[in-house]
Amino acid sequence: MEDEEWGEGINFLAHLSIYMRESWLSGRFWLDYATRKSWAFDTMFWKYLDDKFFGSRDEDIQESQFWTARVHLLGKEAQKSMEMVVERKMNDAKERVLVDWDPATAKQLLQEALGDYSGSQS
Repeated sequence: MEDEEWGEGINFLAHLSIYMRESWLSGRFWLDYATRKSWAFDTMFWKYLDDKFFGSRDEDIQESQFWTARVHLLGKEAQKSMEMVVERKMNDAKERVLVDWDPATAKQLLQEALGDYSGSQS
């Protein structure tokens, strides 16, 4: 009985090892990590995922400007929405005031930020 359980344990570890190696090589590990640790998303994305999925970028770009190398991948509407969100967030950062929006205002701001993207995909 113990020998069978030990054999099953080794088999499980072998499968786990294969899964972990594939996860590491594919970049899935970093994607999973970044989605679970939202505070780490930017760092993980730009360090481990961006080049892997979108190709290399100009080496002269400073880390704080990495996103500029990928803006062209967005459509015009998405770029416009992104600019609006960034402007609002920068203004919020200057004011440093916690805002408690009512549900209607929150819904309106979300719709403005997402533009045609919210709910349009089935």
